[in-house]
Amino acid sequence: MKEKVFINSTLAKNEKILFTYDLHWIVWLRVVLLFIVGLLTLPILIGVIFLIAAIFSILSIKGTEYGITDKKIVGKTGFIFRRNIDLRLNKIESVILDQGIFGRMFGYGHIVFNGTGSGKNGFLFVQNPMLVKNQINQVLEDIEEKNKQ
Repeated sequence: MKEKVFINSTLAKNEKILFTYDLHWIVWLRVVLLFIVGLLTLPILIGVIFLIAAIFSILSIKGTEYGITDKKIVGKTGFIFRRNIDLRLNKIESVILDQGIFGRMFGYGHIVFNGTGSGKNGFLFVQNPMLVKNQINQVLEDIEEKNKQ
């Protein structure tokens, strides 16, 4: 697992990373398909466009980080068009697992967070999404118990 540079850069004083999550290998399928189509159509200009799209996809995948700290959900996707998630745990209303038939077959899915005043955010194409959802729910329950005391 690679070091999560972005997540580390968002940490507040005394904040700890509890879990980090990686993308599923299925995201590389798009890169492979773009690359193959690019090579097959290289004699014409469209091939170059497909190869450039493959390079941007690689950079986007390499730049994606997802994690949970003891205070927030944090994530970053994209390279040129960047999207950051920074959602305080006490603002999360629900955690939803979105997993289609291929996701169930290959073990990937999307985790969607509904937050107070922030709409929907999510971790896309995470591996073992049920484990991710359970870990997030456990952290939320631990915080709820701590607040009751």
